[in-house]
Amino acid sequence: MSGEERPFIASSFRNDIKRYRLDQTLVLPNGERFVAVFYDEKSSLSGNRRVLLYSEDSVSQDALFYGAHPMEISNCTDTSITMNVGVYSAHGEDEEQRRLYLDGSVDKNAKLGQYRLFYIKDYNLNPG
Repeated sequence: MSGEERPFIASSFRNDIKRYRLDQTLVLPNGERFVAVFYDEKSSLSGNRRVLLYSEDSVSQDALFYGAHPMEISNCTDTSITMNVGVYSAHGEDEEQRRLYLDGSVDKNAKLGQYRLFYIKDYNLNPG
């Protein structure tokens, strides 16, 4: 299990791009796997992000679930993945509320497959 303790069910990249909006893909350094960031607008009123790890035959090996906040994979190595994540300044009355929302969404996810996850957080994104 990963993310929000949902059972992992393998899927194909081909089916996932039909089901969710693809935001980003990145081939990992070993060239045998890739990561995809999807936006699932049907899972809640504001939508949610899904990050999936795929094998070279495009079958998912692990999945993580996040809130609707912006996210982008910024770097990867043989052992880790770094993501830029943020929450817009208009989301929540104050920075503490935005911090609780973003931290609650990302901090529960520490690994994707064998890759350790790191987050660069911005609690005060400006739309535009």
